[in-house]
Amino acid sequence: MAGLSRGDKCVYILGDTSEDDVVDAMMRARDVQRHVDEGDITFLRRDEAYLRDGCFNADRMLDFIRQGEQKALAGGYAGLTATGEMSWQKTGAPGTDQLMEYEARLNDLYPESNPTLLCQYEEPVFDHTTLLDAIRTHPRVVLNGELCANPYYTPSDEFLSMRKGVILGEMYRRTSQDILKRARFSMIHRMEMRDFRRARKKLSTLESFGLCDIQSLIEVVSFYNDLARDSCRDPTTLSHIEVIARKCGDAQKRMMLLRSYQSVGESEPRWYKLESILDSVCTGIACGVVARESEVEGVEILADGLVGDAMQALVDNMLDLRNSSDEIRVRTHRSEDDILVSMEHVDGGAPDRIKDDMSGFAHRHAQSHCHGLLLAAEILSGSGMSVRENSVAGRCTRFEIRIPAGRHRVALR
Repeated sequence: MAGLSRGDKCVYILGDTSEDDVVDAMMRARDVQRHVDEGDITFLRRDEAYLRDGCFNADRMLDFIRQGEQKALAGGYAGLTATGEMSWQKTGAPGTDQLMEYEARLNDLYPESNPTLLCQYEEPVFDHTTLLDAIRTHPRVVLNGELCANPYYTPSDEFLSMRKGVILGEMYRRTSQDILKRARFSMIHRMEMRDFRRARKKLSTLESFGLCDIQSLIEVVSFYNDLARDSCRDPTTLSHIEVIARKCGDAQKRMMLLRSYQSVGESEPRWYKLESILDSVCTGIACGVVARESEVEGVEILADGLVGDAMQALVDNMLDLRNSSDEIRVRTHRSEDDILVSMEHVDGGAPDRIKDDMSGFAHRHAQSHCHGLLLAAEILSGSGMSVRENSVAGRCTRFEIRIPAGRHRVALR
């Protein structure tokens, strides 16, 4: 999908998967039918690429890639993006033993050429030796749906020499230097983490004492407010007492969110099912009607464990700000390579002057609950996401969460 966004010519070399199955899989992420019809995406059989004339030849395939890029540029495309299923290697056709030579030499195309290439190795199909060689010949690898820089990449001359049983002096020097570099980085990291934990512990202690004191004061106010409600008979005063009770409840919610925010970043992000998070958020909405609409399925997001709390806080604050309707609409869809989650409350909407400005939103309205919006935005930002206030004046209040590429994936089955 990134190749289409860049304006590249996209080529898919089929293996055991049919063209229809590949198109169906892509359609689940993005409507690509127009690109297929117009030739932006081209499908080739393996005997039209890897196994022309019934055999594989590394030199011929490298020329095929070079010529494909030149044709793409001549056709007005920004470049070439190509991917191929490597299962053809298991056919035993003549020349298949040249596969790893081809993989190593692919890297010699750069920087004169600059195609984006993805070689697909299905783990159950290949033996471990082939898979490890594939890792060693690729500077970057995609594992379990996640793009990773590859510290085990071996330059082509070293890799091919090693396969011939010749160990170059440069291989030893590079390996020994890499060990030293990793050891130094590890030592620096341990020292930085030690200093960070010390500073974090001091700050956390101060914050905890402060939050506990404020929480205690709120509980005292709530206690005496409940006593006043029980003994009061004047309707006007009772209405004032109810306002105090609601404000105390709001303050306690903000305190809970602030306490949660203390733990942001303390643990590694994990993959969470987006649908489960939104189910929990919708269940927690106190109003009467929740309308759900989703154009994506089976998506996981890489996030801090508080991402659900942040989304819940957006909805809670939205209801506090605009209390003219009992309907919340939650919609999930794709925008190019990103996923957007919009949360909309049907009401009068926020004024145009405060759109796209969460900070201005809080300060202009000067309401304590608006700071909950900023806190939710900070939590989402810590997970690489962004949120903007995207209301329509006179119609609705809307928050839009953008989950960028690299922070979402199709759930593994």
